[in-house]
Amino acid sequence: MQNGLHEAVLAEHLGVERTVGAFVDFFADVVEPGVIAGGGTGALVLGELDGRTSTRIAELARDLATWGPVETTTT
Repeated sequence: MQNGLHEAVLAEHLGVERTVGAFVDFFADVVEPGVIAGGGTGALVLGELDGRTSTRIAELARDLATWGPVETTTT
C-alpha cells in the first residue's frame, strides 16, 4: 500500500499483478501540533483492481488482520 499514489499509476509502473487496491482510514484527528486524538480502530479494505476475488487478497487480509478488522471488496 502506498499512500497518495493512485493504484492505476502504481499498476502501470509495477504491473497489475503486483498492485492491490486499498482503502485505509486510521481513525484519529490532529487536535494541535503534537497532539493526536485516537478515535478507534479505523478501516482497512482490500480488493483486486479488476473486481475479482482472489487467494492473494484473502491471504493479505488474513495477514493484515493482526492490525485489526480487514474487509475485502469486489468493487
